[in-house]
Amino acid sequence: MSKSIAHFGVHNAETGQPIAVNANAGDTLLFQATRDLFTRFLGEIDWKMEALWKPVDLEKVNQLNTERDAILIGGGGLFLRDQAGADAAASGWQWNCPTASVQALDKPLVVFGVGYNRFRDQKDFDSAFAEQISAVVDKSTFFGLRNHGSRYAIRRYLPTSLHHRVRYQPCPTTVAWHIYPDLVQKAPLPSGKKLVLNAAFDRRDMRFGEKGREEALLTAIARVVGIFAAKGWEIILANHKPQDAEIGSYLERESVAYTAVDLAQTYPEDIIKFYLDKDVTIGMRGHAQMIPFGLRRKIVSIISHDKIGWFLDDIGHPEWGVDVEDAAFEQKLESTIRSVTESKSVANEIEEAQKRLWHFTEENMAEITERLA
Repeated sequence: MSKSIAHFGVHNAETGQPIAVNANAGDTLLFQATRDLFTRFLGEIDWKMEALWKPVDLEKVNQLNTERDAILIGGGGLFLRDQAGADAAASGWQWNCPTASVQALDKPLVVFGVGYNRFRDQKDFDSAFAEQISAVVDKSTFFGLRNHGSRYAIRRYLPTSLHHRVRYQPCPTTVAWHIYPDLVQKAPLPSGKKLVLNAAFDRRDMRFGEKGREEALLTAIARVVGIFAAKGWEIILANHKPQDAEIGSYLERESVAYTAVDLAQTYPEDIIKFYLDKDVTIGMRGHAQMIPFGLRRKIVSIISHDKIGWFLDDIGHPEWGVDVEDAAFEQKLESTIRSVTESKSVANEIEEAQKRLWHFTEENMAEITERLA
């Protein structure tokens, strides 16, 4: 008999469609990939999608305890105090579940591949957060965060006795090669000259700083991309969220020819297919790096959020990223792209790094499978 698991995430729980309600390609794929990963290890599952941002009161807890075999939270960058559409008053983060409701759960609770998404210089979590997240960690059958930076950050809010419960579990998108072997095998090989660019414009005051600095930084990105366009690279602008398209105006100012692809309302399979035939992705969003990496494609990270650097540290390649605060940003971005695209060893390095992430995932899923048996 298949298990019935409630999956709390950012998805269209009302329609059952795998399109994120906040029009984010990363969310769209990662929540589907999380379920597909669990199905791969646990077998057929009766999934019940639950809206992460809806209140989980004691009546809802009673329903979960009665009707479900387990509760899954994640993945995604859910540790954020002020996500649009979410009410963090009860918990301090995106899962709208007060401490009393957490403590009333009596079915296995799995937190899987979740990330600490506080932006640089962003206000700290409200007082409710420490109490609630301590209750979640204490209650969890498994509590895994998607990078080591998130692990260290979350431990600051926990009593020392709970630190060992915070485990490392990479985002399922980073091991998509193993989750979707059929799609990978059918994919055409990259042509050798397709360069994807992704920029992020939400919370721009926390990404770029003052207006003048933002202009200079985005102009620098456009100039660097223009250098590669002049060398014969096809430039594809990949918009994970609608506002990402704004980088196009900077490319146009620098006379860079490009095509734009809207991934914000694209189905998971099509997101995978998009990245599979591209050679390299220059990305500012986390999933504009994790998805192509997960498909064993080359990446160069523009680091405007600490989570990007944490991911590169975890895969052992911080040299594939350039921080927006670096005084020599433009020169380093060009040299990093050139190094990654010209290197004969990067493809093997990506494969080896991903094998390590898959090893962690296999071990964690074996443990989860045993505990949910």
